Amino acid sequence: DGALNWTRVLTPGLGIYALAAVGSMVYAGAWDIYGGSPSIFVSCDSGVSWTAVFSYPRMIAWNAAAVDHGNSQLAMMGGYLDDASLGVRRGMLYRTSDGGLTWTPALTPTTSNAGGVVNEVLIHPITHTLWLASVYDHMTGDSTIYRSQDAGLTWPYSSTLEDTGANSLTVHPLQPGTLYAGAGHKIITAGSQGRVFRSSDAGLSWTLVFTQGGLVAV
Repeated sequence: DGALNWTRVLTPGLGIYALAAVGSMVYAGAWDIYGGSPSIFVSCDSGVSWTAVFSYPRMIAWNAAAVDHGNSQLAMMGGYLDDASLGVRRGMLYRTSDGGLTWTPALTPTTSNAGGVVNEVLIHPITHTLWLASVYDHMTGDSTIYRSQDAGLTWPYSSTLEDTGANSLTVHPLQPGTLYAGAGHKIITAGSQGRVFRSSDAGLSWTLVFTQGGLVAV
């Protein structure tokens, strides 16, 4: 009813950090602080009922989800594995092509400590085969924007945004080739600047177009 009333539909006992929907398909990603619990949930009926479809033996957090607007069976989920034994956060990006029944690794980000965090993912609403993922390296403070042109099967191109934690990606509604990335300074202090980067070539290159005190989150 246009957000006038809300009904609780999923209570997994975990924090839900990632959520995406197209049509009646809804994907939810949780933060499993213990490991071994279900961490990805799927609903095929607009959130009325849910199925746990993925679990991982170690602590994992899914930060971002995206669904193909042309095929709701195709989706990706990004986050990180917190491997305390190795002292790293290893970025993880998984892909499904069957409505969440099975999930396969799509990208293993390469960062300075073999880690990183997948902060945001985007499936282009018009060019459905164009997928992007933003990965933050907490050791260097840089973000890498990965780009796929075959719906997440391969990721041959990446662009680095230095000294920036890019945490949101969006598409210009009237110019499909124009993308934006919202970001913040690697260390949030009184002098930190939020930043917006723009790409005019569908994610091949990025230019800083806006700065403002604080953190640009959306």
